[in-house]
Amino acid sequence: MRTGKIVLAAVGALLLGVGAYTTAHIGLGEPSASPPQTTNPARFMQIVAHEDDDLLFMNPDIDAAIRAGYDSMTVYLTAGNGRSGADYARSRQDGSLLAYQKMAGADTSECRQDVRSCWSSHTLTVGGGAPVQVFTLKKRPGVQLVFLDLPDGYDDGKSCALNHLWRDPDVTVHTLQDPGNQLVGEVAYTRETLIRTLVALMKNVDPTVVRTQDPAPNPRLGERDVWQCRNGDSFHDHYDHVNAARFADEAARRYSATANPRLLQEYYRDYNVKDSAPDLSPRVTAVKNGIFCEYAREDIHVGRSDGKGCLLMDPYPRYVERTYPRWPRGSSWVGRDADGRLHAFAVEGGRLYTWWQNSRGAFDGPRDLGNPGVPLAAPVAVGNNDDGRLEVFVIGADDAANIYTTYQSKSDGDWVSHWDDMGNPSARQGWPATRSVSAPVVAVNGDGRLQVFVTNAGGGISTKYQLVDNGAWTDVWVDLPGAGVQGAPAAVTTDDGRIEIFASTGSRVLHWYQRKPNGDFAAGAFPAVTPASSPAIAKYPDGRLAVFVREAGTGSLVYGYQSGPGGRWAPAVRRLPADDGYAAPALVTVNGRVVVFSRNGGTGVSMIRQDAANGGYDAATWTDLYGVSMSCIAAAVDRSGRVVAFYLGIDGRMYAAAQTAPGVDSAFARWSAVGAA
Repeated sequence: MRTGKIVLAAVGALLLGVGAYTTAHIGLGEPSASPPQTTNPARFMQIVAHEDDDLLFMNPDIDAAIRAGYDSMTVYLTAGNGRSGADYARSRQDGSLLAYQKMAGADTSECRQDVRSCWSSHTLTVGGGAPVQVFTLKKRPGVQLVFLDLPDGYDDGKSCALNHLWRDPDVTVHTLQDPGNQLVGEVAYTRETLIRTLVALMKNVDPTVVRTQDPAPNPRLGERDVWQCRNGDSFHDHYDHVNAARFADEAARRYSATANPRLLQEYYRDYNVKDSAPDLSPRVTAVKNGIFCEYAREDIHVGRSDGKGCLLMDPYPRYVERTYPRWPRGSSWVGRDADGRLHAFAVEGGRLYTWWQNSRGAFDGPRDLGNPGVPLAAPVAVGNNDDGRLEVFVIGADDAANIYTTYQSKSDGDWVSHWDDMGNPSARQGWPATRSVSAPVVAVNGDGRLQVFVTNAGGGISTKYQLVDNGAWTDVWVDLPGAGVQGAPAAVTTDDGRIEIFASTGSRVLHWYQRKPNGDFAAGAFPAVTPASSPAIAKYPDGRLAVFVREAGTGSLVYGYQSGPGGRWAPAVRRLPADDGYAAPALVTVNGRVVVFSRNGGTGVSMIRQDAANGGYDAATWTDLYGVSMSCIAAAVDRSGRVVAFYLGIDGRMYAAAQTAPGVDSAFARWSAVGAA
């Protein structure tokens, strides 16, 4: 991260304690639990612009993976030198080396006088690319860092070096001459050389997960921060962040096409997270802060240590308190077909895959359902047509960001071989407004017609619906009143056939409802809460709704509930015990009780059950189901009456854990990978 606005370094500072990293900081789902055994062990690669981008915007996820024992390589494209030269760039590298030592559990004090003494380094000559210097942590050889040393955005008047490389294949940019880099020296990069270098590094590491920054920042978030290159190109985030993500994307596309077609990519929002509510728990924030402080001690533009803690300049504390994936996968990617068998869906390598229960209750798959000719973003929503056919909804990962759908050709049958293009409600505004549109969600009208909802570029909700049940869709998107929505909405069909919608803004939860089945929508109320995630909705057996969100500042799950079916809401939300997770939960109702599943602070899965039907969670505690999840959890009840929970593993496989018998209090079997590798 480079602020690009030097005045920020003079803004007031905030003191955050440097918490020692202990099991208590992570809480439930501690990564020390044995990860699922697979024939394809997970490996991570992060590709970022600057030496602190990974620590600010991707943690706690990097930390959890390293502490769980997985191999990890982070590649920094620029030297992060700004206007301060090679010595400053070297100090930033030292900060990164210290931070990764801490994440690996190594004692950073033993080499603080000579940071690089704890690391070995060698030159890797990559085919078709440029030679690079690889740093390997001596006590954890699976942890590696690579500094490509391209000029940061402020190089001697030729600003936006990464942007020039991306736009013009004939441009050549030379790396910073780092006196500490005796192995490689100065290297000349073109657009193609940089892409080939990244592809070669991927082939060397063979990652199952590639984490990158946001290639298309939402212009509605952080819109006060417009970054402009001297050629006139403007961005809604740092130009190095955006272009680093573009290079990573292209390299991942080539790598996936030749080496790993089911590569998982995770994108992270950057500067604009500060315009969303803080979503991490205090304990996770303290751990993240402690790691970042190892870096900050070496970066004079970020903060300093006062001997007791880490004094960070604004806005860095705000980044430490937040982590937001660009495309959260959500929890609506599991559906139940007409005969009660479950189907799970996931996007890997930009294509949609599905796993399904067979007649014995085991799972087959994965089957590649392809894509509509453009790569797909991660979120998937599943609904049932009136005749029982499953239909899935996805969003394109290109600049058009259209919503697409495909469906079963018959109830419990095969899938059609084509995709229907539903367009984008902000298409008339063009790019980048189109990239502001959220992932879709789907609900069923009282007469059986499906209806899809997305957040549009104006921060409101747009919708399309089937003209007849099982039939074609409306041509145009219809807007609902409201503004300020961040992330995807959630939708549910009530027992009397009305659709209700909930969506999070930066300060409250918005609510819309149909006045009557199949009718128009009106704005409703919801108890006061500052949400830090998209909502998730459960139905009580008496017909009342309960809506769950993460609470800003605590990271805890809270829920509001109706005092009667279709009626008013209880005046205040209630809080579940802390689980140190972030993102919305998965909810399922069985035997009249709501079961909540969360991706906890250790990237495992935690579960909590309602005390009684239509009741609270006063006597409930979280049960750790372990596992190592890529992102959000999903859950459903299969035709045997058992709850089955799912997560997408960091090795690209789908994992499931089913109850050993029907009944809300029945235990869960161990996680196992389903289908073929």
